Amino acid sequence: MAFDGTHVYCGNATNNMYRLDPVTRATLATIPLPTTPNVQTRFMTFDPTADGGNGGFWVGNWTSGNLHYYLVSKTGTLLRTINNTAITGTYGIAFDNWSTGGPFLWVFSQGSGVQNPQLLHQINVASGLATGVTRSVKPDLGLAATDSSIAGGLFITDQLAPGKVVLGGVMQSSPDRLFGYELVVLSTPPLNAFNLTAPAAGVTITTYPKSSTPVTISWDTSTAVATYKWIFGSPTVPPRLITIPSSTKSLTLTLGQLDSILALNGIPQGSSVVGQWDVWAFRNNPPANDSLKSTNGPRAITLTRGVPALTSFNLVSPATGTTIVTSRFNMTSANFNWRKSGEGVTYRWKFGSPTIGTVIFNYPSANSGYDTVYSIVNASLDALLATRGLNPGDSINGQWAVWAYNATDSLKSVQTFNVTLKRQGIGEFLIVYDTTAANGRVSRDSIMTVLNNMGISYDLQNKGTVTTGPVFTMRGYKKVIWLGAGTSTMTVAQRDSVKAFLNAGGTTSATKSKIIIFSEDIGYQHGRTGSANIDLDLVNNYLGFNYVTDRPGGTGNHGLIGMAINNGLADSTIGTWPDVLVQFGSGTEALYRFRRHTAPDSINGVGKIGTTFAVATLGVDAHSLRRAVDSPAGGPVDRILREAIKYVDQSVVLVRDIGVSRSHYGVRKKIKT
Repeated sequence: MAFDGTHVYCGNATNNMYRLDPVTRATLATIPLPTTPNVQTRFMTFDPTADGGNGGFWVGNWTSGNLHYYLVSKTGTLLRTINNTAITGTYGIAFDNWSTGGPFLWVFSQGSGVQNPQLLHQINVASGLATGVTRSVKPDLGLAATDSSIAGGLFITDQLAPGKVVLGGVMQSSPDRLFGYELVVLSTPPLNAFNLTAPAAGVTITTYPKSSTPVTISWDTSTAVATYKWIFGSPTVPPRLITIPSSTKSLTLTLGQLDSILALNGIPQGSSVVGQWDVWAFRNNPPANDSLKSTNGPRAITLTRGVPALTSFNLVSPATGTTIVTSRFNMTSANFNWRKSGEGVTYRWKFGSPTIGTVIFNYPSANSGYDTVYSIVNASLDALLATRGLNPGDSINGQWAVWAYNATDSLKSVQTFNVTLKRQGIGEFLIVYDTTAANGRVSRDSIMTVLNNMGISYDLQNKGTVTTGPVFTMRGYKKVIWLGAGTSTMTVAQRDSVKAFLNAGGTTSATKSKIIIFSEDIGYQHGRTGSANIDLDLVNNYLGFNYVTDRPGGTGNHGLIGMAINNGLADSTIGTWPDVLVQFGSGTEALYRFRRHTAPDSINGVGKIGTTFAVATLGVDAHSLRRAVDSPAGGPVDRILREAIKYVDQSVVLVRDIGVSRSHYGVRKKIKT
């Protein structure tokens, strides 16, 4: 973060810089930075001398190969580069315009990392070269050289210790430590008499919410190192109702900022507060209480919170007659847009059915009601429709309009648009996959192709990785295809959801909950002793297997042979770590085995038929399946998925006794219904 005297600027280690209002805390602008070179904002400091006195920011990252320091303008234009290859791990930076011989940049370096020196380096801005002045911070904090504390942010200020410029920062530690070095001792000139200059006495300032119109309050200079406080009181000053510090001989606020300040002080729209304003000057050095009031203050002033004018405004989109289809899996935004009414008015979006006269949804627009758009995530709108009793596939016809408000009145949009809100029907299958993994998307596409060819409807849900991912419900579905992508399998919450889904099924074939899993690490992640994600309840009691090892002997492609499904048919997987499994408990079957292995603990696919569920688990990722040299015609994903669907859809509970014969591993079976 950095401060230019008016706004706060910040970065988040991306190619963007953000300008914020320090009073309202609103983000005023997103400022893109160059991508060539790759200018990022992991650290930043304000340079008031940059860009012809307009000011700019020194920013950068500590990415290997890009250790340089970049100067950018307030609009993101690259102004200058200081090339650096010697100072590694820069985490903090501060611009020093006080020290003799400067200006300088001070940078706080993590060096070679933890248990190594954490150094401050001084760089001459004019030459772009390190001056050789360094400081090892750990010893000054009483930390051993081998301590694991590491460099953090850096700042410089003349407002922390009276009469001193302080170079300060944070050492990331346990606990974190703030530190400050005396950099410069300031001169101590006396405070001189000074006068208020603008605005004139008796002026009325009318404020409006969110207005960007600036108001500047100014006065003469007391002394070069003085700081000031603008104060306002009513009916006189003192007492002080508002105090705002300033480091210069003026204070600029927008009418919107001033309106927020008045609102925080309990002044309603349309009301005025009559009072006085004045300025006090302060010395930044001992004695700390040395201050001086303006000679010609205070001045009378009236601050009025204006009532925004309501003017006619039009709806824009979606156009009348539009149908919006919602889905609990759709994370895009549904946006309703309209034109602007008066300056500083607020808005509420409303939906009524069958007409706008019967309002059932009523929400403020974005930006606390000030923006001319109401935005809602499609899935959230779907949830709202569900609260109104709409089932998947149902729709509701109605109208939407917008009302603008000031403190005393309201105004409806000129138009009222017809709209149909329709909940998307639930597909026969839910495909759960990892959108963050390229192979996860390939698996998804392969499964979609098969279901499309079969004429089966489906919905899609991104599950994320094994450690991070959304919590979602499978309620309403009877069949789920769960796709792994390498180590990406199921989060803890998702495993609980899977169990709840399987338990919620009925006891007949038509009503059982059914899951087909393609995941080469389902056993490694959740059945392996020592795994942080082990869940034996899931793999034993629901999926019906025990984990044996991460892959069969040998490397390269692994041949597969169908057993309870695609019996005797050959296929293959190029997966790096296809799971080796063994059946666990009753109601289980070996669906696939590894081709070169015939022992009972060389299974790659297990099925389990439970009281309320049917599961087929294949220890391979769908994208990794390939035809073998002697495979039958057709693709392996198509062949295996079709048979897996038949397996979980079977009308009787099959209990296989694999022990009757080991000839070609379980060709003979006892079948009990």
